[in-house]
Amino acid sequence: MSEDAPQYAVTPSMEIQTTYWQVVDGTLTRVFHGAEDAHRRLRILRQELENASDGTKGKLYQTEPLTVAADLAGQGHRALTPEEIHQYLEIKREFPLMLVSEIPTLEVLKSRFEE
Repeated sequence: MSEDAPQYAVTPSMEIQTTYWQVVDGTLTRVFHGAEDAHRRLRILRQELENASDGTKGKLYQTEPLTVAADLAGQGHRALTPEEIHQYLEIKREFPLMLVSEIPTLEVLKSRFEE
């Protein structure tokens, strides 16, 4: 890759990083009812990320916090329920930096799963 190639994976500001991890943690706790083991994996991931390249960090922060939390909770292999998705969106809405202002109701989500 040339030095003039654009950088697409940019490490976000510390404020956004902090918010990202708060959403991951909240998702582990409130959606996946995270066991201590999942929270331990979260701490390890964050420690490993400190020494990662900017490109690796940027790619991680482009991953939806729900995906990271599901993987840490050992639930990444299954489809999420409408209730879990709704709870996650409620968590994201608590953090203005996550840019969620309006979420579908649980009933709307359930109806989409029935289609």
